[in-house]
Amino acid sequence: MLKGRYRGNMGTRHRDFAGANPSAAEAIDRHPRADPEAALLQRVRIALAMIAGAVVLTTLIDLSSGQVPPGFLLTSNTINLALVALFYQFTRWSRATRHAIVVAWSVPAIVCAMLALSGIVSGDIHAAVIMSAGTVLITATIFPWGLRPQLATVACAGLAIAANLHWVSNDPAIPVSYEAVAGAVLSMVVSIVITYERQLTWQAMRNENQVRVLAEAQTATLHQHLERIVTERTALLEATRQDLERQIADHEAALRLLRETQQQLLDIVDNSSALIFVKGLDGRYRFIGIQGEARLKMPRDQIIGKTVADLFPGETAAASEASDRVVLATNQALETEDTVVGPGGARTYLTLRFPLRDAAGVVYGLCGISTDITKRKQMETELRRTEALLSSVIESSDQAIWSVDRRFRFTALNSVVRHRFRELFGTEPEVGSALDACLPPATREFWRTHFEQALSGQSRVVDFEGTIDGAPRQLLVSLNPVTEGGSVTGVVVFTKDITRFRRAEEQARQHQAELAHALRLSTIGEMSTGLAQDLRRPLMAIVRTADDCQQTLQSGPIDPAALAQRIGQVTAEALGAAESLRHLRRLVRKNSSPLDGIDVNEVTRNAVRIVAVRHPELPLHVSLAPDLPLVRGDRIQLEQVVLNLLLNALDALQAVPTEARTLAVHTLLADGSAVEVSVRDTGAGLDPGLGGRMFAPFVTTKPKALGMGLAISRSIVEAHGGQLWVTPNPAGGSVFHFTVPLP
Repeated sequence: MLKGRYRGNMGTRHRDFAGANPSAAEAIDRHPRADPEAALLQRVRIALAMIAGAVVLTTLIDLSSGQVPPGFLLTSNTINLALVALFYQFTRWSRATRHAIVVAWSVPAIVCAMLALSGIVSGDIHAAVIMSAGTVLITATIFPWGLRPQLATVACAGLAIAANLHWVSNDPAIPVSYEAVAGAVLSMVVSIVITYERQLTWQAMRNENQVRVLAEAQTATLHQHLERIVTERTALLEATRQDLERQIADHEAALRLLRETQQQLLDIVDNSSALIFVKGLDGRYRFIGIQGEARLKMPRDQIIGKTVADLFPGETAAASEASDRVVLATNQALETEDTVVGPGGARTYLTLRFPLRDAAGVVYGLCGISTDITKRKQMETELRRTEALLSSVIESSDQAIWSVDRRFRFTALNSVVRHRFRELFGTEPEVGSALDACLPPATREFWRTHFEQALSGQSRVVDFEGTIDGAPRQLLVSLNPVTEGGSVTGVVVFTKDITRFRRAEEQARQHQAELAHALRLSTIGEMSTGLAQDLRRPLMAIVRTADDCQQTLQSGPIDPAALAQRIGQVTAEALGAAESLRHLRRLVRKNSSPLDGIDVNEVTRNAVRIVAVRHPELPLHVSLAPDLPLVRGDRIQLEQVVLNLLLNALDALQAVPTEARTLAVHTLLADGSAVEVSVRDTGAGLDPGLGGRMFAPFVTTKPKALGMGLAISRSIVEAHGGQLWVTPNPAGGSVFHFTVPLP
């Protein structure tokens, strides 16, 4: 009831305003004083703080006066302070706002009850009367809650005073001051009057605030409405301005794009190699590219407005006008090839004419694109002449020249091809014929494999053996890919009969073998004394060892171990002599050894062993690289090369004192692709007069030599795919090198 009344007194005018203007009601609700419950609770918290202060103050006074026992006083006041703190915390609870009047009224009610209880217990009625009167005055002063809650508070205070009077007045020891009671009653009446006046004043102030808030709300609403109208008009004006600016920008962009397009078109026309022109229906030039100035030798502005009859000779003008009439009559494009005679001579042009139409499709003129094809015509003529010349050269060649495409069909061939196919396979190919149809079934897979490799971009050279009229023939077939635009489009084939060349090569090889054999015989003749000594030494050792064995057998007891050792020595000497004979026989043998894997270190050691037998006193240094890979070649021929170089070095050492003579042999792996052998001497060195003729046949500095040693050695090395050369020795003398490639 208290709450409903309070809300009715304080919210009546608010509801009137709210009904009149909802937006104003919202503004009033948002006003700082529009929430009475919150304001009341805020005052309650102030009152609680004042009560706590009063409790503390009275406690200090009572303790100083000594009228109340300290224990009771502290307990009572502690309970009071705890209740004050509990109520203070309760007022901050959100639900307390819904019952603000009840919560506020309970504070003075509990205070009055505590005062009554305190007065009864302590027997001090005056304190209870004074505090009760002070309580109603304080609530009337600080609580804005209306008349009825204040009357309820006065009733509580009156009950507290009455209870004190009832319980305390019966005790004659406690004096009662009725003046204090009368003053308390007067205070209660005054509090009711104050509350009533405050209620009237509060309602008047709230009404004024509501009117002011309503006016402010209406002003704000009007201001918002005006702002909204201004904002809308401003936005409309801004949108109109932006739209106008966008239209202007689009227009300017369109104009700029048009100018750029026109300039681009003009640049394209002026930088084109073709002459571009536009004519009206009257045949007069309306536009012509910059090439027209160069070809007609006059500025463009002088060409515009003229006809072809004004610019070209009669025959040329008549042909051009006839072509223009055909385009305008048929309304279709026309391409013509025209020859124009000008100051620079006759020029040929390929001209494309087509009609120009407006948006309605009506023809208003024609455009022409004229390309100078004079050079192309000349190139075509030159190409035809070159093709005729090339065809004549191919046809007159003694080689079979032909080509196939990727489908293995003949695209070109000369008469020699037809003749060769007729002799070898009994077929006659023609342009467009399939290759497989012109080959025997047994050879188709062989040739298809080589052609596919050539079509993959690899050039191939094939030795082919056939039979013509019962006689064997050897042909060298070269297959080369034909590349167009980075892609292989076919294969061109050159076939040459090399039977005579092969026979000449075989005769040359036989002649070289005979020369090499003669050189080996000459070498053996030069070394015969050393070889005889090499054979005499093991034979004499065998004889001596055999005599020792015979004497041992005749002398008495035989030591088997010693005898076995002597017999082993005989065997070793005999094997050494046999090896020397086998080596001599191998060198003297005319036929070459078969091509096989050869250890170059072993070949070098064999040649060094022969030289060491002949010159045991010569310092000979041998440095052989370990783990050299095997090479493919003729063992005897390579050993002869090393031996020839060693013998030449020995001859060169004869020109220097004995103590300065040094001969060294080295082997090494050169660049991982070949084995290199070098013979280094400290002899007389190279003869400057020989120059590059040192390896030529019959060139020598020795009076009794043939001059074939280095020539044959170089031929043998080159036949193995290697090289033989000489360099000066920094220590004096020369160094001969040769290489044999790895297989």
